[in-house]
Amino acid sequence: MGRGPGQLSLTGFRTKMDILTEGVPRSNIFVNMNISSKNTEKKIADYLKVLGSPIRVKILLSIGYGEACVCHLEAVLNKRQAYISQHLMVMRDAGILETRRDGKYIYYSVSDRNIFGLIDTAATLLEMPSDTLPDFDQSAVLPHCECPYCQPGN
Repeated sequence: MGRGPGQLSLTGFRTKMDILTEGVPRSNIFVNMNISSKNTEKKIADYLKVLGSPIRVKILLSIGYGEACVCHLEAVLNKRQAYISQHLMVMRDAGILETRRDGKYIYYSVSDRNIFGLIDTAATLLEMPSDTLPDFDQSAVLPHCECPYCQPGN
């Protein structure tokens, strides 16, 4: 026979689970535990899905620990502005990127640098040499980029 709410466990003490689940039918407890587990799994899967695009990984590696505007990323990646902007928006909406406006330029930066540890771990799992990833501290100044970062005289 099961214990009712407020009854002592077999050892004479109420367990943490007894206190947390008091008055809740056991079938509901398992449903709730499965729902919260599925939410956690879905959040992780959705986050990894955002990183599942090679261009998004390239964008993150191009931004590194610094920040970059779309025109800078265009010059680095040799892709169209609209294409890059779509991917930036997806990563911003997922909370991976933050933005800062300075005049007509919007600068993107990585919201949490731990994402580079995730990328580094993925490279390690794939047994890629450590020199295949760029140095996240280095930012390239590009002569063919029009942003103030690359053209301080503008």
